[in-house]
Amino acid sequence: MVLPMNKGAILGNLGLVADWLRVKHPGSVFELVVAGGAALALLDIERATLDVDVLVPETLPRQLVDAARAVAGARGLGPEWLSDGVARVLKQARGGRRLPRYFVERAARIEVADNLTVWVLGRQALISLKLLAASPSERKHIRDLHALAPTRAEIRRARDFVLALDASAPRREDLALVLRELGVQPR
Repeated sequence: MVLPMNKGAILGNLGLVADWLRVKHPGSVFELVVAGGAALALLDIERATLDVDVLVPETLPRQLVDAARAVAGARGLGPEWLSDGVARVLKQARGGRRLPRYFVERAARIEVADNLTVWVLGRQALISLKLLAASPSERKHIRDLHALAPTRAEIRRARDFVLALDASAPRREDLALVLRELGVQPR
C-alpha cells in the first residue's frame, strides 16, 4: 500500500533523490518546477499527495527517473511518485499554443540539496491547473481550489485558460458546475 506524502515526506524523499544523484552522477545539478498536490503541500496548504507532479522539465532526465525509481523501492512509493505526466498532458492539450505568462511565476524556491532545487509553481498557474483538472467527479481538485481561496479575477483567468485549451460542450458543462460550487457564476 502506497502512503500519501505530506510536506516532510515529500522533502525527505526528494532529499534521498539528491543523495542518490550525488553518488551516481557527481557534479550534476537539477531543478524542478512542481505543481499539483505536492506544490500545495510545499506551500503549507494542508494536503497529502501520492506523487510529485513536475511541470519543468517537461520530460524528466533519465538520471532523475532512475533516482526516483530507487527511492520508490526503498520507501514503498508508487513507481510514478516523481512524475512528468502533468507536463506531458499539458503539452498535448495546448498543442502549439504558448502558456500564459503567469506560468513563469514561482511561489517558492526550496533548495533540497546542493544538487537539487525545487521551485513551486506560482499561484495563478496552480489555480489554473487545478481548475483544468477539476470536474464534478474529481473532488480533490475542487477541495484544493477551496483551500487556495482564489479571487474572482484569479478564477476568471483560470477559466479563460481552461477554455482556451478545451471549449467543448462537455468541458463547458463541467466547468459551469465546478464554478458554481466555487461560488462563481459561469458566463
